[in-house]
Amino acid sequence: MAKKTDGAVITTIVALQAVLETFQSYRAEKSLAALRELSAPTANVIRDGREMTISAEQLVPGDLLRVEAGGDKVPADARMLDSGFLHTDESCLTGGESIPVVKDLAVQKKGRICLPRIG
Repeated sequence: MAKKTDGAVITTIVALQAVLETFQSYRAEKSLAALRELSAPTANVIRDGREMTISAEQLVPGDLLRVEAGGDKVPADARMLDSGFLHTDESCLTGGESIPVVKDLAVQKKGRICLPRIG
């Protein structure tokens, strides 16, 4: 009789463990999906005269990026039209700049970068 009881206890414990692991796996998948959604880069753009927020993957040549103070990320290479005291954190690009880099339109104008006209 003791062997049957031991077997039943072990089977119950294994079944309970399987149910708990399935539940935890479901919660972990749900949390990862929410984190992916939060970390998906977006861009504030002006396209066809309308301001909108789009996925960074949907950026196309001709979109005007709108970057505001307070931690906006620049999701793509861009040419500045106005900078007004713009400072950027380039530590992830340069390997550890400790101070923000000042962006100035004069530097851009000096280089005379020619871009194709869109629209």
